Amino acid sequence: MTSQKIANDIKIEVKKSYNFLYSWAKKYSDKDVRSAFFELSYISLYSHYRNFYTGIDFNQFYEPFKEIPHNNHPEHLNTIFKNYYHSSNFMLMIRVYSSFELSLNLICDKCLNEKNKNELLNIDAEKLKKDLKNCHLILPDNIYNKHKFKSLSRVPFLRKLRLLLKQQEKELSIERKEILNFFECLMHYRNSIHTNFVYQGNEDKHYEIEYNNEIITFNFKNNEIVQMASKDEWLGTTHLVGKTINYANLIYESLQYHNKIIDPSYEIFKFKN
Repeated sequence: MTSQKIANDIKIEVKKSYNFLYSWAKKYSDKDVRSAFFELSYISLYSHYRNFYTGIDFNQFYEPFKEIPHNNHPEHLNTIFKNYYHSSNFMLMIRVYSSFELSLNLICDKCLNEKNKNELLNIDAEKLKKDLKNCHLILPDNIYNKHKFKSLSRVPFLRKLRLLLKQQEKELSIERKEILNFFECLMHYRNSIHTNFVYQGNEDKHYEIEYNNEIITFNFKNNEIVQMASKDEWLGTTHLVGKTINYANLIYESLQYHNKIIDPSYEIFKFKN
């Protein structure tokens, strides 16, 4: 596949991301974390698109590698291009996933009732208490308190999402099981990026994700490269980002909280006169 073809297909996702950004910009004022998620997704996809825009001269890109004798081979140059593309995928996925995770933390803090928040913060302490009780050991409560999470940001991603979706289930337009299945796949894929796409998990996983009337399959086997199969392997990560944006929109729309949820990362970009 040429960089031109990749760029044209990614451009479709860029336009979709812009449409979400535009619709939420009208709904919420700036600095809201939900609007910020769409804003960052748009910027990330646009940067990804620019990496494969026709303005790139790949002959010039390959030139340094051609100087090395064993690299001057079409198959090896193709590998170099793939590495370049995966590097761009890495940045795209990390940015979008991290931005959604931040929004989830802040939304849970604002939208979960106190009972649900305490359940998340206490879950590891309660597990420890249960395990020790099974061993006929009972410790003072202050020992268990040390094992309580002090912030929702420390609670695993899927635990928070699962409880938020359960609380919002009546407002969701699709089944929460479908959303959770997708984000579980996304989480495993995102984690594998940090290990050069080698999956390291306790059990094998298989997922089928539908996007734009296409099925993308993911096979995760311990200590093996993640196998992603789709009609167009080059766009698998881009499609995952598109699906993330769609589901984020459904989750945000289901919330019965209409005040601004400030994105603290805006503080980074303050300019001083």
